[in-house]
Amino acid sequence: MRYLFQVLTMTIIAAVLVESAAAKSYRFTDEIVEDFAEVIELRENEGIPRKKRSYDVRINKRLDEDELLKVGAAIRSIDPRVERTFVSYYLPGMKIGSGAWATTHFTPVPNVQIMEFMLTGNPTTLK
Repeated sequence: MRYLFQVLTMTIIAAVLVESAAAKSYRFTDEIVEDFAEVIELRENEGIPRKKRSYDVRINKRLDEDELLKVGAAIRSIDPRVERTFVSYYLPGMKIGSGAWATTHFTPVPNVQIMEFMLTGNPTTLK
């Protein structure tokens, strides 16, 4: 029961963060790059219309979970009607497509994961 309460609490907190982060609705990926100084590059990958979208994002530094959620929510706001949005974050020196440092998934509940172990093969990102 306690675990269920914690999960529900985290879900509610995440939903509130997403709502506040997506207060501005974006229409284009270029707008997100302009508004978030941490975002260097944003690429949309092929998806399934109305079902799934995925993005690769190059960021210039490590972000915490709240910051990743805000960037992810902004990206999701481009088309919130899509059921699932997947965002993968890469630090400088990491090869896009070879495993992300962090992810923000909206399925539709937001979930942020930071995978520090992905930096072990990338010595330039360990600084």
